[in-house]
Amino acid sequence: MFRRTFLFLPALGLLPKQAGHPEVLPIIPFINRLVFGGDVMMSRYVGTLAHAKQDPAGPMRDIADLFSTADIAFVNLEAPFSDHGAPPAKGMIFKAAPDMIEALEFAGIDIVSTANNHARDCGAYGIGFTLDWLSQHGIAAVGTGSASDAAHQGVILERHGVRFGFLAYTFDQSNGNYKDSDNRVAMLDPRHV
Repeated sequence: MFRRTFLFLPALGLLPKQAGHPEVLPIIPFINRLVFGGDVMMSRYVGTLAHAKQDPAGPMRDIADLFSTADIAFVNLEAPFSDHGAPPAKGMIFKAAPDMIEALEFAGIDIVSTANNHARDCGAYGIGFTLDWLSQHGIAAVGTGSASDAAHQGVILERHGVRFGFLAYTFDQSNGNYKDSDNRVAMLDPRHV
């Protein structure tokens, strides 16, 4: 994975003050750059085209430079990963093939929201597989979890001594396909938030 990182070093220098007493310039603190993206969906036509070109990282190639310069890059993962069955080519059920993780890695995505209306598109299995797959590839997930408490726990990432907390919630976890709820998906409830 290619990740371009810029490091801003503080200017530290010595200036003559008076009568040979040097003055140290103040250290400029690190500046953290966070980049947030919207829906990233690597299913249907996007996944089909990436596989036809034999380039699973393809969907993020045009914007990878923007994300990879961030200290923290965050997107909404709009399609769960699953290794069961073939990804659908059309319709409103999304499922990303496991190799499509290369797109997130190529762009240097650090954290994703998995709480959205497509969180359950691959059923109960898909929630667990997606969380495990992201973890195996060093990408944090927020908004779903192995249990209700984990879904609401949030994630803290630290960069240059600054801690950033992330939470994610959805208003709809069924996508019109379920009448029940899965407590592993964080629902937007102000009392719970």
